[in-house]
Amino acid sequence: MREGWMTVRVRDFCTITKGTTPTLKAVPGPYPLVVTGEEFASSADYQLEGEAVCVPLVSSTGHGHASLKRVHYASGKFAVANIIAAVQVKDSARYSTKYLHLVLSHFRNELLVSRMKGTANVSLSISAIADVEVALPPISEQRRIVDLIAAVDDAIEAAAEERRAATESLVAISESLWDVPERAQIRTLGDLFTGETPASSNPANWTPEDVPFITPGDVDRLGTEVQSTSRKVSTSAAKASKRTLRGHAVLQVCIGATIGKVGTHHGEALYNQQINAVSLGTRFDAVFLASAMSSPTFQSRLKGRAGKTTMPIVSKSAWGVMEVPWPGHERRNSVGSSLESHKSMLQSAETTVSALRALRAELLTACLSGDHEIPASYDALLEA
Repeated sequence: MREGWMTVRVRDFCTITKGTTPTLKAVPGPYPLVVTGEEFASSADYQLEGEAVCVPLVSSTGHGHASLKRVHYASGKFAVANIIAAVQVKDSARYSTKYLHLVLSHFRNELLVSRMKGTANVSLSISAIADVEVALPPISEQRRIVDLIAAVDDAIEAAAEERRAATESLVAISESLWDVPERAQIRTLGDLFTGETPASSNPANWTPEDVPFITPGDVDRLGTEVQSTSRKVSTSAAKASKRTLRGHAVLQVCIGATIGKVGTHHGEALYNQQINAVSLGTRFDAVFLASAMSSPTFQSRLKGRAGKTTMPIVSKSAWGVMEVPWPGHERRNSVGSSLESHKSMLQSAETTVSALRALRAELLTACLSGDHEIPASYDALLEA
């Protein structure tokens, strides 16, 4: 531990107050109600005022397993659910509540989850929280760390907003595809190539140890390029399969929990019987059709055919007669190009969010453990 740092028990610099509001019985009102979920509820009354780190007292998963999904920070006037404890620092001139929140949140498994007790109902006691030891730098460094992480959080939120905007644009485009001027621009999926190749048309260079194979789990997100995995299948079975993709294909899960999920695939592959597929001639055609099949309009119709059952299923014949917009070649190319541009923006935003979250975790580990020191010159930025 660096010079100037000290280890202090929570009980020695904080007060701990158990929440008093039953979540399900809370009367909605103007005050935030801290609950175990990601979003706060509301309350007609408030219990505490100021700043607090709010620690759940019960396991997030239950069933004899100790875990905490999150530790909240709250400020102002707020109520606290009766399964949460509010930890408040006694001297804000020496201790930062936001810094304490970073510590207890980032190291919650080591500092809090490890202290949970019980078999069927795993819980955390107030005394266990009070006994937690926290490494604290001088208040000036606490504030620098808090500010640095807040800047990263702002960047994450900005990238997440770009991701939301790109996602909304893709949904809007997919829905707009159904605005076709004439009936001649509507086709059924059965009118398009179904993706089944004759047994005599065998994909080349497949071996029993390396057959490209697609399962519903591979079609994990709407409009996503699907990567096939390898599966051991006998050469004869692979060559005889009618569930073979060639060129550009659109796949849709038509059985089970992920019914409706859509993906595109390029190349040769076998696919699972829970998937229906259409093979097309060009990449933009595949992108266009995948977007149409991802639209709220098509998804609603598909799930209507599946019915409300524990194992929803749309048969291949029922799926094949479903209609999709199919305008002229130039229109499909134009829309396909626009969709790929928006997907590129979405992927870029997702990559940025992932990278920033990884950076945040690395910074927290380095700064909260004292392995990295933020120079005093950073204070000038805080003043600015």
